[in-house]
Amino acid sequence: MTEQVRLSKRMSELGLCSRREADEWIAKGWVRVDGKV
Repeated sequence: MTEQVRLSKRMSELGLCSRREADEWIAKGWVRVDGKV
């Protein structure tokens, strides 16, 4: 079984942005996962 991780935390771990920025990006619809906003 795979551990669930918040998307914003994973984006931060990858060095894409801060967790706060990731939450903003997600809210604005700038992030897609498997082709879905």
